Amino acid sequence: MEHGFLTHGNNLNQETINIPCIVKLPYREERTVKEHVNLIDIMPTILQLLNSDYPKHIAGKSFLKEEGILSWLAKLLLGEDTSNYTFAEISKENILKTIITPEWKYIYNYRSKEEILYNIKSDPLELNNLMDKETRQGIRLREKLFNWASNLNTYYSKEQTLQLTPEEEEKLKSIGYIH
Repeated sequence: MEHGFLTHGNNLNQETINIPCIVKLPYREERTVKEHVNLIDIMPTILQLLNSDYPKHIAGKSFLKEEGILSWLAKLLLGEDTSNYTFAEISKENILKTIITPEWKYIYNYRSKEEILYNIKSDPLELNNLMDKETRQGIRLREKLFNWASNLNTYYSKEQTLQLTPEEEEKLKSIGYIH
C-alpha cells in the first residue's frame, strides 16, 4: 500500500520500478552494477557479455560498457554525462513518464499535468514532493524527460492471444499482473 497502491503497474514509484537485475552466465566473471539501468539495455548488455555485435540503431546500450581513454573528452564536448539518467514510462489510466538520477526523480503525468520531484537520496520512500521548493531542478529534469520522450523509437509488437492454465492465471493474480 505504499503511495496508496495495492498492486504494481499503476505508478512509477521506487517500490514498483526499482528492481534488482541479476544475470548469471556460466564461465563469466561476476560484475556488479550499482547504478540504475534501463530494461531496454539488458539485451545489448547480454550480447556484449557474449562478445556479439548488436545493431547500432537500437535504443538500448550495454550498461557494462567500458569507458575509453578519451571518454572524459566526449563528456566535455557533448555536455552532461547522460549515462546517469534512467527513464521509465507507463501508459495505463494515466500516461506517466519519469527520469531518475542518482539523487533526483521527476515524474510527469501527461493527463493531469501533475509534476512530482523527489530527492531519492534524502527521501527514499518518496514522501515529499519538492517541485515547489526545487523548481529549477524539476524544470531541468522535465526538459531532459521531454527531450527523451520526443526522441523515442516506438516498437510495436503483433498482438497475440495466449491461453493460460488455471494455475498460471492464479500465479499471475497472486503477484498483481492480473486483477
